[in-house]
Amino acid sequence: MYKIVKREQIADNIFEFWINAPHVTKTGRAGQFVVIRIDEHGGERIPLTISATKGEDVRIVFMAVGKTTQQLAALEEGGESIRDIAGPLGMRRR
Repeated sequence: MYKIVKREQIADNIFEFWINAPHVTKTGRAGQFVVIRIDEHGGERIPLTISATKGEDVRIVFMAVGKTTQQLAALEEGGESIRDIAGPLGMRRR
């Protein structure tokens, strides 16, 4: 489980999440992506771009437009978590 450290709505249907994911931040960089599965009932996996990393936290910014991204946007910081995060994926630039 990956704790949501910070959640902020930055515009209509646009959200910024900082998620504690040490395995991603070890080698992940902005421009790469992660694949997220919200919970054990959410069969859909969604790819989201890494926009920044800080310490053990990764930042994602997304637009809540479909069922899964709307479910993700409804999660609260502190008490709620994301079930699975795979990554970092994609090419890493030097």
